[in-house]
Amino acid sequence: MNMRQFLGLLVFTLCGITSFLLSSGLPAGTPILQNNILVPIESLQIGTTITGYNPEDNSYPETKIPDLLPHEGSILVEIKTKHGSIFASPDQLFYDVHAGEFKKSAELSATSMLLDKELRQIQCHGIEIHENSPTTFCELSLEEPHLFFSSDQKILMHNAGMAIATAGEKAAPFVAKMLGNAAVISHPQSGWLDGFEQSQGLPGLM
Repeated sequence: MNMRQFLGLLVFTLCGITSFLLSSGLPAGTPILQNNILVPIESLQIGTTITGYNPEDNSYPETKIPDLLPHEGSILVEIKTKHGSIFASPDQLFYDVHAGEFKKSAELSATSMLLDKELRQIQCHGIEIHENSPTTFCELSLEEPHLFFSSDQKILMHNAGMAIATAGEKAAPFVAKMLGNAAVISHPQSGWLDGFEQSQGLPGLM
């Protein structure tokens, strides 16, 4: 292999790695909760903050954005709920109460339960994968706790792509613990346990 062939292979490999690392994200126009106001993701700037969520103490700290990573994708996932649709890249992480962990958008199903800002469960009515849909995505790089709220429904998400999915795995037990505590010490709000018997507890969290 000569130097030219080696450089060509190196560029091809680096492009593949970059594509893998930038697999998470939300499409332009997606609302993000910032200072308790929904703003389009493309209006965010490096160094500013958005409303985060810390499940360790159930607080909503303003979380700094160290970087914004725009990238192109051709697959768009539509997550359907009774309140409307949420669009994301296939690897965007959502907390699934039923599973008790963060899951990629493409892995959600009609059994999945999402969480909103008030920690109410939102039933996923299924997903639809739109292929051959060129889309500009933006992946948020966030400081801890790495959790934020997006879409008009203010759904809880994790900023980590699957290349660093261990961050989501680290956060999941704290979310589960907070939900478990809420189920024990407080009366559920209307809709908190839609579709489930309260006596059975929160699926995937007990």
